[in-house]
Amino acid sequence: MDKGPGNQIYVACSAGAARPSTSISFMLLGDGPPDRSLVTLTFNDDTPIDVSVGDAGLLRSDCHACASTFDMVLEKFKVKQSVHVRFADGLSTTFPLAGAADAIGGECVADFWSTY
Repeated sequence: MDKGPGNQIYVACSAGAARPSTSISFMLLGDGPPDRSLVTLTFNDDTPIDVSVGDAGLLRSDCHACASTFDMVLEKFKVKQSVHVRFADGLSTTFPLAGAADAIGGECVADFWSTY
């Protein structure tokens, strides 16, 4: 999902890969969030949700808590109309989610669930 130059949400779905790789990454103005920081997501003007990102600013899916957060965010991408993304430094933008459900599909399984 892209909205403006350098802005992107990337969902990597690699169930069954040899290494953990199913994740969500966020980019605003060409940069990701700082490693091991919080990204605030606000779907359709609902209550904001803070999600932890790890190394390389990725929302990973290879631990139990990570997989639960990944699944919740992924489901919201599929059913909501927009998401406002804000990094800890205050940089933010809103992404439309039209077409996200079709783009993600139904086979995007968190690494934790496919490994354990």
